[in-house]
Amino acid sequence: MERSARSLGVLLLLLPCGATASDCPPWRLDSAKTKEILLYFPAADDPSFPAVTWGSYSSSGAKAFKISDLDPAMLLPAGITEASLIARIVAAVREDYCELDVRVISTRDACCPAVPPCTPCPAASGTVLVAVGTDVGTTALGTLYGLSDMSSNLARVWAGTYNWDCLPTTPVLDDLVNAISGVTSHEAGHRYGLWHSHAAAKPGEDTKKHIMSTSTSSFACLVPCDPMCDPACGDNCCQDPLATASHPPCDCCVCCADRAKDRYFSDTSYGVLATAVGLCSETLHNWDFTNPNTSSANEMEIEVLSEDPALTRTWYWSGSSSPWTDPMPDPTPFGTETIGTTAYNKFKVHWVTPNPIYSTPGVLPGGGDFHTGIAFSSPKPIIVRNVVLKSGGSALTLSPRMVGYDSGTITGPTPCLFDLTFYNPDQESGALCVSDLTVRFLPRMADLDTMNRQEESEPRTREGLPINVLETLSFPEEICLAGGGTASITLRELTRPRFLDLLVAAGGGDPTEEAPRLALPAFQRIVGLFPSIYSYVTAKVTDPATSQESRLFYQFAGIRPDCNSNDIDDLLDIDSGDSLDTNETGMPDECEHAPFRRGDADGNGTLQLTDAVNTLGFLFLGGPTLTCLDAADTSDAGKVDITAAIYLLTHLFLGGPPPPAPHPDCGPDPTGDALGCATSGCP
Repeated sequence: MERSARSLGVLLLLLPCGATASDCPPWRLDSAKTKEILLYFPAADDPSFPAVTWGSYSSSGAKAFKISDLDPAMLLPAGITEASLIARIVAAVREDYCELDVRVISTRDACCPAVPPCTPCPAASGTVLVAVGTDVGTTALGTLYGLSDMSSNLARVWAGTYNWDCLPTTPVLDDLVNAISGVTSHEAGHRYGLWHSHAAAKPGEDTKKHIMSTSTSSFACLVPCDPMCDPACGDNCCQDPLATASHPPCDCCVCCADRAKDRYFSDTSYGVLATAVGLCSETLHNWDFTNPNTSSANEMEIEVLSEDPALTRTWYWSGSSSPWTDPMPDPTPFGTETIGTTAYNKFKVHWVTPNPIYSTPGVLPGGGDFHTGIAFSSPKPIIVRNVVLKSGGSALTLSPRMVGYDSGTITGPTPCLFDLTFYNPDQESGALCVSDLTVRFLPRMADLDTMNRQEESEPRTREGLPINVLETLSFPEEICLAGGGTASITLRELTRPRFLDLLVAAGGGDPTEEAPRLALPAFQRIVGLFPSIYSYVTAKVTDPATSQESRLFYQFAGIRPDCNSNDIDDLLDIDSGDSLDTNETGMPDECEHAPFRRGDADGNGTLQLTDAVNTLGFLFLGGPTLTCLDAADTSDAGKVDITAAIYLLTHLFLGGPPPPAPHPDCGPDPTGDALGCATSGCP
């Protein structure tokens, strides 16, 4: 729940090399997004809108959104209509969710997610519906506030009035837009698993600037409660009048005046959202290149190999250091290629459109240096290669060179490692060397427009705010790859603690077919993406034969390890006891498939009575954990129960059939199941 209005003063920073804090471009909002926030601004009172309930507070129906109902203290500029005001509010909410896999749309038509008496909205699966009216709430919570119903996907915002006297200056239109959109983003955030406590500050952050901060009054901050209720809130900790057994009594708070400013999601909130709903840009690529020719180029082309059937662009570099803007991937691949065991589709991405802010738009001089980049929605590994500079549609003699790289792969087994691999996929082009390699783990996306040499060590957000780097890895050794060669570096062990690991109060109600829960499953614990929300890789790439240098600036989104495909993070499976990790690799045993001998439950190389005894002890007496459940599945039934022990005893003492393969020799499971085998005693 949100009481009062929106906060965060916009920090204006001068970024070097022509880079500026970037807005969320309209063309990006409708691409590669699978979830949806539907903002409902009723054109007329809608009594059929379902009740929105939180604790003892409840509302039914949705009141109209009308300029004439706004607080008269808000002096709107001439020419502002309801349509233009709504458009400004929707755009502000889009900014808040820009980098997340959530599309923000709006409607004025009466609708709701249920059938009669409501008209179903044409919304994607997993929609949060927020009704915004210009009525005044009647509860003791204050003026501009909202409620989010934790048993459904509904929220309500009362935007009819605001205590503008708390502002130090005369209110302007931006104050109103910030106030309403901040509350709206806040309430939608609740439906994706966010709590007020997620506004708690990390180093360098200020809870007064965070969307999930709340307050007990619209007029001023009340006397803070004991800061120990959430030490990260500091002096911004306040008592929540809606505290319940499942809701913390204290929150991170913000005062009235701050809520009429622009706010953003805290690092913690960003991480929770990234885990719950996903990120829009999964890979972001920037490069420094040099034209190695003496003649000019007016076009660039890059070949991209991807496992996906199509490339979806989500962002691109638009700074003054690039001759071109608006790069476009081909809509379909021009062929396929297999590297190792992976089949890739081959695409070409074209830079043709002149950049009007470049010194000579669209023309790269001979020997000229330039910087450019693009982001894609796919999290799958890609290989970037065959950079081609053209003039008049024809390729120039020489072109810059760049290594290929992936988005990290989990390898095993003791413990499982997360490795980043570099490729030199061109057999005939000679060696490439990677040096000055640094990997920074980030709690949020660094703006693509700041991925350059001047700012690589101090990444910034789209708003121009510094990002708190969680950890930095440096690799001082140069890595040289012969043509066709590969090399991997280890970024993190799967057993390492997550950077985001939260205990949260229960809540949200049971999911139903009519009201599916959009937040994470009903765990008491939220863990962030692995190895971090984003990993930011920077490196120098050199062609030893020509001493030509390029630079790589690359971000890739973290993953939620889920090897057993049950939609639950493997770490939570292991910690809850739902999955075993007997060899402590960080991966559930059922995902590991070491060779085994069926029936040899204790792994000593022979089938004997102790195998049945150990299986029964594991099942019924709290005996030692079996490190190879596949081996204990004596009958190959796909499960370990009492019948498995009986099957083995019958074979050993009553002449029953022997266990199915693999038996009597070691081998893989020919039938496959969900049991897995961590260690078995087999070579």
